[in-house]
Amino acid sequence: MVLDLIEGGDLYDYIMNSPSHRLNETQCAELFLQMISAIQHLHDEMDLVHRDIKPENFLMKHENQSLKIILIDFGFAATCREGEYLSDKVGSLQYMAPEQLEENCQHDRRVDYWALGVVLFNMLCGRQPFSRKNGDDALVQNIIKAQIIFDHA
Repeated sequence: MVLDLIEGGDLYDYIMNSPSHRLNETQCAELFLQMISAIQHLHDEMDLVHRDIKPENFLMKHENQSLKIILIDFGFAATCREGEYLSDKVGSLQYMAPEQLEENCQHDRRVDYWALGVVLFNMLCGRQPFSRKNGDDALVQNIIKAQIIFDHA
């Protein structure tokens, strides 16, 4: 097996090494467009849902004065055609969509877009949108109720 060597680190490290642990809007727009394109390709061309979208699963590659982003870690990926549903609870808790956390856990491709929204929030604000202060159970309830924390700083 031959793989590319990607030495730019992951998106999480890139964010954490940025001033105030967040990216400017121009950087976010450039990277987010690439992320959306990757997910659309998975969904539309391959009938796959990734189900573990998070900054650690995007590698950064410096190429001709620009940053390219590469999606990795397909361990939770599953085939899911348009109109089909999945029912297993997999992924990283802070990036899981509400429907993945509810009792019946019926979810589809849209969970990847929810996770991308959480990643975008993290890139712009330098933190997670949902508080984990009071443990995982409180985090799950915050996500299900979509109780997003906005600082006025």
